[in-house]
Amino acid sequence: MRIKALSILLAAAMLACCGALFTACGGGTADTATTAVTSVGPTTAAPTAPPMQRNVVAHFTLDDPSMITDTVNCTATVTADNTLLVTATGNNPSLTVTLPTPVSAADAQVIEMRIKASDATTYSQVYFVTDKNPDWSEDQSMKNYIGYLTTTGTLFELVDFYATQAQNWSGNITQLKLVPLLGPGTVEIDYIAFMQIVYPTT
Repeated sequence: MRIKALSILLAAAMLACCGALFTACGGGTADTATTAVTSVGPTTAAPTAPPMQRNVVAHFTLDDPSMITDTVNCTATVTADNTLLVTATGNNPSLTVTLPTPVSAADAQVIEMRIKASDATTYSQVYFVTDKNPDWSEDQSMKNYIGYLTTTGTLFELVDFYATQAQNWSGNITQLKLVPLLGPGTVEIDYIAFMQIVYPTT
């Protein structure tokens, strides 16, 4: 009887050890505790691509009143700081700007304007005509939503108009028609620049 009791105790101890080993190896009831997983990645950061480069092809300030050849539903006044203050008096105000020197469309992909707008909950639009296509049309225009401007009416910010939005971007750009706002308000224009975009080759 003593030997039988010892055998039973030994068997129970062996079963307990096997159960512990089974649980340690992933068996048994799942543990509800969450274990943090540490991801293993490269020891060095991947190289970043060089940023694209913007080159100025042509730069125009609008402090020469002779450049403004037409206005619709707005007035245009040169300020003491040599910027152009456009005051819209109705819907779809526009002003036509005759460039003193035509700009080759092949050299520029972006029209950049530095503006200070009193109402940034609208669109700005730029129309263009060329020596090849001298008629104004919606196809020959570029639009940008200026709602992202963060300093409405207080500081100048940049607005880009991309030629990829338009048709007939070829030849020499001779005139621009600016629609700075869709309704009443003011926009102060510091300059208009034609920009060339150079993408990195590596």
